[in-house]
Amino acid sequence: MAEKIRDKFARGIYVVSKDGLFTELITYEYEDPDGYYSSLTKSELEATLSGFKKGMEEALKEERILINGSEVKPKVKSVTITHPYGTRRVDVTFFIQFRAKLGRDNSYENMYESGVATYNFEALWFFPPRTRIIEVRSSGVVEKLASNIVKIFGWKGMKYDGYDMIRFQF
Repeated sequence: MAEKIRDKFARGIYVVSKDGLFTELITYEYEDPDGYYSSLTKSELEATLSGFKKGMEEALKEERILINGSEVKPKVKSVTITHPYGTRRVDVTFFIQFRAKLGRDNSYENMYESGVATYNFEALWFFPPRTRIIEVRSSGVVEKLASNIVKIFGWKGMKYDGYDMIRFQF
């Protein structure tokens, strides 16, 4: 049953606070034509959530994230599975956090394996009011929505180079 599940979309919401707390909510949307996830028992669901958490922790270990040149280690705080559009669609959401030392001028860099996107995606970055986003580098399309908000999006089949960077000032 689970082999019929297909990636549909991913959305990351990244919130940066002035005190250096980075909070990430990353949701993967899947098409689940047989309702596999909605049929899981409580113990099966708990095991599945545990597996998703371990999988994301492993994926995060493969990445190298630098804040102002210092490496940080994100932690998966929780994982949820929901069915906001009925039993044939499933959302898996990861709640991830890490802390970093921030100053007036800051940089976020994420290095990961390059590849080809298997689904459409978007990332929305929210910085505190009066923050200025100076520069953004990404393989995706970058849109500055405000001086402190940026959106990056891409599509299935897009090649990505495995490097993202955001420079910002408080």
